[in-house]
Formats: sequence, structure tokens, C-alpha cells
Amino acid sequence: MISALLFATHPIHAEGVASVVGRAELLCAIFCLLSFLSYRVVLTLSSQHEPLRITAFITSLVFFYMAW
Repeated sequence: MISALLFATHPIHAEGVASVVGRAELLCAIFCLLSFLSYRVVLTLSSQHEPLRITAFITSLVFFYMAW
């Protein structure tokens, strides 16, 4: 009984919870990079592709907001 209680409550079994803590930083990094890549599309497109530039810019803003 005592060994089962020790096994269930020992801090060595924290790997299931420990990986959840870093999730916010990973999501922030992913959305920041996606925002940067979308903005690069805006900068590389010529003025002939104005609807695509507007769409890429709005996408960049959405990704930036999601990263924030």
C-alpha cells in the first residue's frame, strides 16, 4: 500500500504535465514566423497583384494577433 502511494505521487511522473507548460511559447513562435512569412509575400508581390497583396497582409495581421 505504501509503495503504491509513493509510486503514484512521486514527482518523477510529471512528464505528462511538464510538456504542456511550453506550449504557449511554441504556438507564439509558430504564429510569429507565419506572420513574418505572410508579410514577406506582401513585400515581394508587385502592384499588379493588389487583391493578393491585401489578402496576404490581412493574413499576416491575423497570424500576428494569434501570436500575441
